[in-house]
Amino acid sequence: MRQRSLKNPVFAHVSELVALKKTAETVLSPMQKKQAFKDIGDVNSPFKSKGLDFQEVRQYQPGDDPRQIDWRVTAKYGEPFTKLYTDEKARSVFIVADLRTHMKFASHGDFKSVVCAKSCALLTFAALHHQDKTTIQLLLPTKIQLFSNLKKSDEVGGLLNTLSDATYPYHFPHDNVSFTQNLQLASKQAAKGSIIFILSDFHDLTDDVEPFFAALTHKNTVTCIHIYDFLERQLPAGYLPVTDGEDLLIADMTTKRAREAFSEKFDRRHDLIEQWCTRYEMNFLTLRNDTDYIRNLRFFYEKESSR
Repeated sequence: MRQRSLKNPVFAHVSELVALKKTAETVLSPMQKKQAFKDIGDVNSPFKSKGLDFQEVRQYQPGDDPRQIDWRVTAKYGEPFTKLYTDEKARSVFIVADLRTHMKFASHGDFKSVVCAKSCALLTFAALHHQDKTTIQLLLPTKIQLFSNLKKSDEVGGLLNTLSDATYPYHFPHDNVSFTQNLQLASKQAAKGSIIFILSDFHDLTDDVEPFFAALTHKNTVTCIHIYDFLERQLPAGYLPVTDGEDLLIADMTTKRAREAFSEKFDRRHDLIEQWCTRYEMNFLTLRNDTDYIRNLRFFYEKESSR
């Protein structure tokens, strides 16, 4: 049996992933299953279900959606009244986590794959804590693996073991699965009305992906979470040794032009994700691996769930 130390930046131990259950249950803001909403289909929040049931009528208040005015009651009483709805239906949460070879990298802090695994575990526990039906799609170097319709926290053992194993630094010369294939499958697997999280460094993002983003955002609420290392955005000057664990090469970054070209490549990809998120009304979050990314993700979750 492979021996692993705890809190290793290179891989995520199962016990670290299990510990995130407590974080999800005790730190994240509890959300009420029956909550009155003033707006219908607010795509800015990834935690509001599209299925709303009528609850009651009350007097119109500033900020209420004029489209929800009950004109019959308004005519009867001579003043505006608004319809209120409650979220009665169980939500579906769909999490896509990219754990391919390119994610096994860090110059400082945790490997991107560790960030992804822990973030996936936290979001899974949060969803299950709120009794959401949860499906996880893991993008691995050689396959795409699904964990379908999890409903209880005690059903995640296989998922946590797979997440942990996926962060272990096995050597894969080439990934056999592309991000496009991953998103194509997600667009077919995710149930309508799902809350979808996509965790990746998006390193192989291409224009071919855009139609699948468009398909995913149709009747779903999508959040893209971009995981990156500072060194991917800006390289220092000098001759830089780069290795995949076996082969070694020296990158010549002594010229300003070479460093700027490297940074521009990252910025173009980052800007493209932002553009698509704006175009298709997706949420966008960046997690840098040498920051307190769990805190940042938790803050995002609490902020969005309180809307």
